[in-house]
Amino acid sequence: MPRWSRDPRMRKRLAWALAVGEALALTGNLCPISWGALRFFTPGFSAPTLLGISLAATAVCLAVTMLEAVKYVRGCGWVRVLLMVQNVVLIGAGAAWFYFTHRSHSDAAPLAAGFGLMMPMASLFPLLWPLATFRPVPPPASPDQGYQY
Repeated sequence: MPRWSRDPRMRKRLAWALAVGEALALTGNLCPISWGALRFFTPGFSAPTLLGISLAATAVCLAVTMLEAVKYVRGCGWVRVLLMVQNVVLIGAGAAWFYFTHRSHSDAAPLAAGFGLMMPMASLFPLLWPLATFRPVPPPASPDQGYQY
């Protein structure tokens, strides 16, 4: 049996590490994906405007994901599912940005390949398995697990 499953302090530390890593990965991926997608889908706006919108969305994302991280460590089950959905949505948004820029033969194709496809696959996709399997609060013991004869 691993140490984190026996020791509540270790389980709490592991939960904080996973929650903060998830919040930083989501925020770090949202900034280039939103900026690139806004740049591609709204070509009429200036680059500083699009960058400002992207940075504002990133700041909101950081605040929301840090609140989700606190809720995750406290043991709210729905937050774990929400974090997994956010991972899948950002991976899908990055893949869509990559697909549309390569389909249109845009000059942003290398940027979309790096930030839209490679970065989410390297940072968000590996976090799906720990989110799916690890629970910060152990499940309650069932009544039949009392005394063993």
